Amino acid sequence: MYTRIVSVPPKKLVENGKPVFGTFSCAPERLDIRNVRRPFGVLPLPMFITNLRIRSRLSFFFCAGEYIGSVEFMDAKVFGSAELVLWNMVDGKKYAYRAVVGPRRRFIPHLLEHGICFVSGRKRYFRVSWDRCHKIVSFVFTARGDSVRPSISGTLSADISSPDFCEMAAVLPAPVMRRCRGVYRFTAPIKGNIAFSNVYSMQKAEAAHIEGSSLFTLGRAYCKLRTLTDMVFGTGSCKGKSVTFCILQTSLEAVDPDRHNENILFVDGVMTPLPPVRITRPYGVTGKWIIQDTESMVDLAFTPVSDNLRILSIFILRTTSHTVYGKFEGVLLTAAGDRIVLKDFPGMAKKQNLRL
Repeated sequence: MYTRIVSVPPKKLVENGKPVFGTFSCAPERLDIRNVRRPFGVLPLPMFITNLRIRSRLSFFFCAGEYIGSVEFMDAKVFGSAELVLWNMVDGKKYAYRAVVGPRRRFIPHLLEHGICFVSGRKRYFRVSWDRCHKIVSFVFTARGDSVRPSISGTLSADISSPDFCEMAAVLPAPVMRRCRGVYRFTAPIKGNIAFSNVYSMQKAEAAHIEGSSLFTLGRAYCKLRTLTDMVFGTGSCKGKSVTFCILQTSLEAVDPDRHNENILFVDGVMTPLPPVRITRPYGVTGKWIIQDTESMVDLAFTPVSDNLRILSIFILRTTSHTVYGKFEGVLLTAAGDRIVLKDFPGMAKKQNLRL
């Protein structure tokens, strides 16, 4: 059965200009990959210039009550953005809100002990904050509606003191050894409320005290001019077990993916590293996705229900992103040999193309 070494994180993820590669069992003090020496070849560019090629993302994915959704922050140095996409799994309605902001010095924090990431404007307010001392992570959002979309607000809190809480971190080649990317993830149960209101009829409906589970991800990478990523993730309950997984395929994948990858499975607060996978879409983005490995640990099919397409073009930057809600069927295998059989398991998929 596939396995990879999981160790304690170092004090610094980059030492003497070289990344410290590995998969780690807990959070490092900082998710900071700056000041790698010559990450783009032998050309001796100053580090403050090569640091500008680092792209940062923070996402908070949740499945609670009858709602499933995610918020994602992106820091591309020259601009930042945040997008909330939410589906009602009962009636299939989709709600999507986006905000774009200018350059910021510290948009996505480096500290993992405590921090806050937010976008604030006249029509949008998205905030993800965390404090490990008080064992809580919160997501607060408010977005004004229009003639098509209702206004929305809500607060969700993740309890990282729960027995179902589990975390991991990794520093990986991107894709060569002289460049790197860093990622930190955790899963935890959540609870909170979501409220909708119509700005024209003044009608208000509220879903209070919803409960579920979540997946938090913070990542940074030295990106090439063009980066392609396919990702699938799900969280919820399966036959009384708390199950969360995140599996991806990217153009930044390490040259030795068996040794260095970030695919992970959490079951009842226990982490299982997963092998590299192949994600195929024989019928396109809105058709069935096939996710398989060569170690017989991952054999999944993802059937899309609804797709949210976003295209953003600002000067030389262009992003195309599909955020897809759907259902998983198939089998995942834990490190202990337990089979996790999924059927109509809610989850999401992302297909992203970033060019800068």
